[in-house]
Amino acid sequence: MTRRDPAGATSGHALGLARALGVRSAPLLVALVAVVTMSAPTAYHVVHVSDLRERAADIADELGRALVVETARRPTLWRYDSPKLVEHVGRVRRDPAFGRIEVRDERGALIAEDGASSGRFAWERANIGDYGGEVWVAVDLARARAQTLRLALPFFALALVLAALLWLLPRRALLEAETQIEGLVGELRASRGALEVLNRDLEGQVSDRVRDLEAANEALSSQEQRLRELTARAVSLQEAERRAIGRELHDGVGQMLTAVRLQVQVLPAPDDARERTLGLLDRVLEEVRGAVELLGPSVVH
Repeated sequence: MTRRDPAGATSGHALGLARALGVRSAPLLVALVAVVTMSAPTAYHVVHVSDLRERAADIADELGRALVVETARRPTLWRYDSPKLVEHVGRVRRDPAFGRIEVRDERGALIAEDGASSGRFAWERANIGDYGGEVWVAVDLARARAQTLRLALPFFALALVLAALLWLLPRRALLEAETQIEGLVGELRASRGALEVLNRDLEGQVSDRVRDLEAANEALSSQEQRLRELTARAVSLQEAERRAIGRELHDGVGQMLTAVRLQVQVLPAPDDARERTLGLLDRVLEEVRGAVELLGPSVVH
């Protein structure tokens, strides 16, 4: 199942956590199934076979003791009576698990037998006293193995159930976690997209402000340039006007005062009055020269 996150990307558990868990846990789950399936049936099989072998050993000991008594009572004819004794023991102690009973003499020759001639047997042995013969009792393991296999079936089903639970529960939790992670990733992508939009808007606003500031700076520079030009022009006009005024004072008033002074010098008058008048004229000339120097320092006197 796929879904579309807020940023517009289609995803379907793209992280693959559940798939990775399944791949890594598969050997463990197989081992779990094998252990659960085989542990209890194997233990049952071992115990059951051990019990059968003990019972076979008891029957062999019992038959061996009976044959010891028989050999002591009839040392020559016991060979002929042993098949009847073996058949009697087989009837009395008949058990589906017991497969075969054999009696052999001191040379190992078979002198009595009972039961199936072939099968998957486990043998137990007992001696016939000092005679040297042996009694062999076999248990058939096929029945025990069949019971073990029948017992293994429910344990196999139980192992499958446990393995399924151990696979499904973590997988479900990982799928939920992966879904949440993908949701967070989608939200992060949406937030990043919104942040990019805000950044673009901010960059546009900053560009607009920069252009406005550049335009204002250019306008201010233009105004400053015009102001400098006007100031320079005003200063130039002012200096020209001061030069003109200084020139007028120097050329007009100064010359006239100089001429008046010369006239005063030649006028017939008392000496003290003439000297006072000349002194006043000299001071007036000095004032005029000072004013001309203040108005235009570039004017040559």
